[in-house]
Amino acid sequence: MQIQTKTLDEKDLRIINALYKYGFGSSSRFLSKKINIPDRTISYRLKTLKDTGLLRIYPFMNERRLGLGDCCIVIQESETCKSSQISKLLEKIPFFYLISSTYGRYNGILCFSVYSLDSTHPKEFLEKLRTEELISDFEIYEICDHITSDPKLDYYDPHTGKWRWDWKQWEKEIETTLVQEHSTDLFANLHLEQKQTVINFDEIDIKLLKIKKDAFHNKKVILTNSELGKKLNLSAFKVRNRVQLLYDQGVIKGPLINFFCPEERDIHFIYLFVKMKDFQQSSLVISSICKLPFQVGIFVESKTKFILYYRMRTEEFSEFLQSFDLLKDYLQSYFFQIVPFYYNNRHHLYNAYNENTKSWDTPIEEYYNLIENFKNTKKS
Repeated sequence: MQIQTKTLDEKDLRIINALYKYGFGSSSRFLSKKINIPDRTISYRLKTLKDTGLLRIYPFMNERRLGLGDCCIVIQESETCKSSQISKLLEKIPFFYLISSTYGRYNGILCFSVYSLDSTHPKEFLEKLRTEELISDFEIYEICDHITSDPKLDYYDPHTGKWRWDWKQWEKEIETTLVQEHSTDLFANLHLEQKQTVINFDEIDIKLLKIKKDAFHNKKVILTNSELGKKLNLSAFKVRNRVQLLYDQGVIKGPLINFFCPEERDIHFIYLFVKMKDFQQSSLVISSICKLPFQVGIFVESKTKFILYYRMRTEEFSEFLQSFDLLKDYLQSYFFQIVPFYYNNRHHLYNAYNENTKSWDTPIEEYYNLIENFKNTKKS
């Protein structure tokens, strides 16, 4: 995703902070009363922030409730096949999205995969790639749920585009956190069952969810129930009831707000893959890292296995590692992956829903044929 040039100021930060505090559904008039900025100014600035890509707000889904699994995959490229070649193959398969080069324990590809829980797991496809020596290794973390921390914008300097952050202070906060005997159970409200109960849904629900995601990618984040109704040939009342039911059933978890500073070219995604001994230590480690000023995302497979990811300037990474040393004794195993800034706008398997069979079509044999075609093309 390209971030357009825009200079932020303190007023922008006050508005963004208010969104995090009071929720994206808050009206400009409501926010105006809270932060004493004219509502027309708030509306204009929010539109500018979204149009320039500095503020991205999108629907946050729990697709396991629809019978879809999700996982994060890191792939080690083989000696005979470079990651750029494998990326082109993966882009042809609806299984995979957010495909990017990565560096760390695995030098190759980091990507995500959505798949039908009742069909073939992407692991089988990756095993096929490894057997054919197109990749040399891979690792998979299932994503059962996802939470994020809010950025601490009081530490962000809009004039320089950098964070005013004292790494030594973070070390003190880590030490304070780690000696706590009782930590908040950050996993209490998460769904960590790898195969959750699938709700009753139909093709109209899938179309509704897809329209919501399309609106996000087209930068029109909120559609009214009337607008949705015109696209679905339903009344606004029926749309409202369907949306509310999807919320109540845990499919739509709400909006997720991502803030990107203007100098995003200097920033990479840092993925920290972690396995812990027990969930008490997991909570302490996550609490420590969430004290960073940056927005931290957490993909959770279980209370002892998860991925932390955040955006950080290259120059700050060495300072982060020095402070991170305080946490290493609490980790059973871990590894870092560095990922260049990259977005892929595909909609996973929403287009693969079969209205006749009421299931998700994942034609694995067609995908295996793509491997054969890829091998033949590579030879020629």
